[in-house]
Amino acid sequence: MLNQWLAKNHADRFEYQAASSNNLLMIMNHYKSYSRTARMTLLAVVLIGCEPKSEPLAGSNMFRADFQRSGFWPTSDGPLELSEPAWAFSADGDGAAASPVVYNNIVISGHYDGKLYALDSRNGEVLWCYKTGGGIFSTPLVTEKMVIFGSDDGFVYALNHQGELQWRYQTQDKVFASALLWGETIYIGSLDSYLYALNADSGELKWRFQTGNAIDSSVALAGDKLIFGSDDGYVYALNQGGELQWRAEAGSAVDATPAISNNNIFIATDGGQLLKLNAETGKSVWQYQVNDRLFASPALTDDQIVIATMSGTVMSLGQQSAKILWQYQAQAPVFASPLVTAAAVYIGTMAGDMLVLDPDNGALISTFDSGGPIFSSANLAHGALLFSSDDGEVFYFR
Repeated sequence: MLNQWLAKNHADRFEYQAASSNNLLMIMNHYKSYSRTARMTLLAVVLIGCEPKSEPLAGSNMFRADFQRSGFWPTSDGPLELSEPAWAFSADGDGAAASPVVYNNIVISGHYDGKLYALDSRNGEVLWCYKTGGGIFSTPLVTEKMVIFGSDDGFVYALNHQGELQWRYQTQDKVFASALLWGETIYIGSLDSYLYALNADSGELKWRFQTGNAIDSSVALAGDKLIFGSDDGYVYALNQGGELQWRAEAGSAVDATPAISNNNIFIATDGGQLLKLNAETGKSVWQYQVNDRLFASPALTDDQIVIATMSGTVMSLGQQSAKILWQYQAQAPVFASPLVTAAAVYIGTMAGDMLVLDPDNGALISTFDSGGPIFSSANLAHGALLFSSDDGEVFYFR
């Protein structure tokens, strides 16, 4: 629902349509005229109240670091001190909620104005730009052949590495989810309630599977199962042919993308539950309830789960028992999903701060003020940290 909220408001992105008060709507309509401090205070008040046979190298070219969507980089460390970026690209105020990805030293970033930018990772210069018919909230997947992503215009796009259209497939609603490549098939969900299986080379439909509501959640791979959530309040497991293996009740809508580890599924719900499910059966192993909504996807280390709440609490729990290991309270709401390495937790806030936390105890290592709210998850590439902000900038730290 976060992406739905963002998409509904990208003309004036901070009109909080879920609120019932006309006064509140009027305030949010004038959000951009406020000082930065006032904007962040207002946001805090409002939001707190409410087996592949052919695959690209997992990592910086996709959403959440790997096909299990773990958000974990065990063998790669980014910068710990964020003073000044090596470069920053500006899209002239057209912000981004999608995460930037990197392939062969090219940064790919989608923005609210419907443009997908290819940037030189050395200096941030634009190499090419492709315009779709709607905002891009879908983090691109870059394969050995193509760049694949969804758009607000309802299409799934495949471009070659020079930015030329190879194919596009029209769904019946906006596409916010990120694609997964398994074998020769692309799997991606749409707000029309369907999960689509498309031929990776041609975009031809292989099959589609309908849930009971919109699909914001991106697909994760658990062995031979496709795992994803739906706004109908269920977590689904399908085989490669689109046949339902099981579905598990989540208790509320699932916007977040599941994370997979050791045959276990960890998934956050809009109702504030963190669920651990058995990947084979879908049965609950444990549930942990927070007193807040969870839009961010969890990140997994070997033994920890790192999650973030809408009110800005970043916390680490043990995978086995859900025991809280540490907590850090940010000064603003958090929608972005955490990225974790052996040395740091990276997570952006609605105040525009990119936080660097110690993964052992949650202590603040450093922070960088981007100047605009951060919806996108951070990414790592060649030891560099990159992320985008809601005011249209892409930052690259070495």
